[in-house]
Amino acid sequence: MGTKRSNGKFFLIIGVILAYFSVFSYFLLDSIGAWWLVEVDPVLGTTQTAYLNAFGYIGVTGEELELVLGPLGIFGAVLFLISPLLSILSFVKGTKIFAYLGFFLMLSALVIFLYGLANVQDYESILENLSFITSDEYIIYYGTVDLGLFGIWTWMIGAGFYIATAGTIVTLIGAIKLN
Repeated sequence: MGTKRSNGKFFLIIGVILAYFSVFSYFLLDSIGAWWLVEVDPVLGTTQTAYLNAFGYIGVTGEELELVLGPLGIFGAVLFLISPLLSILSFVKGTKIFAYLGFFLMLSALVIFLYGLANVQDYESILENLSFITSDEYIIYYGTVDLGLFGIWTWMIGAGFYIATAGTIVTLIGAIKLN
């Protein structure tokens, strides 16, 4: 029984570390901590990549960030940052309910981020214009389009989001294994 509990604690700690790393790694290296990114590779000039962090701010490396997800993005990120604390509280208090609550809040924060990203008006209008130009359908979560002289545009969910998802899953495993 003690081994199962310690395995649960181990998974919870790893989940917490992954969760916080997914948010704060953006400030160390934005390409790792980005939850979404768009890359423009023009025919002439250099490739430019804009990174969106967990708080809903987007920017090119070294430039000022712009809030695109609004209050929804900030709420989701704060919710995601509070959730691992509940997981830690679960093994301090010795009850699984906090670990499960932390997992559900982390999952909710991920859904809030995806919902917020899908509802950015500027991105929706860009995708509609791309669809009109190329007669192909595009979704906000990932895609590539070759615009000839304007270059190749690629957008996708970033590594930070996948790290956050892994942290959420590991937290669930920890909650299940915790006595």
